[in-house]
Amino acid sequence: MKKAMAIVTLVAITLCIGCSKYEDGPAVSLLTKKQRLTGRYDLESWQPEEIDSSVNIEDIHLEFFKDNTMRVEYIDEGQLRTEQGEWSFVSDKEQLRFEWDYGATDYAEIRRLTNKELWMVVDDDSESHWKKQ
Repeated sequence: MKKAMAIVTLVAITLCIGCSKYEDGPAVSLLTKKQRLTGRYDLESWQPEEIDSSVNIEDIHLEFFKDNTMRVEYIDEGQLRTEQGEWSFVSDKEQLRFEWDYGATDYAEIRRLTNKELWMVVDDDSESHWKKQ
């Protein structure tokens, strides 16, 4: 019995160590990465803080849909602005690729992906933290 318990414990520890793909991510999750990512997020922080001064950080929202489309909404000079595009996982699901409808493509390294949080570093080394609504 002790031997069986030791084997189960060893397997559980091995699985926990091997499940965390992201630097600050959870050790284990029952949800797929796509399930954790889809939803609407509010921007909590952005480092370095190089956002245009006419945009309030509380007014920036990011939404990922199950059909791999996405939308960013923000208020700029009193006007609601929306950017849309498609997202996909790349680099063994360690990065996100954003293909915007206006023709640009951006990449983001995922640092943390839980059911409630998304932390990522975009091309220009700007780190953003998002909280799911």
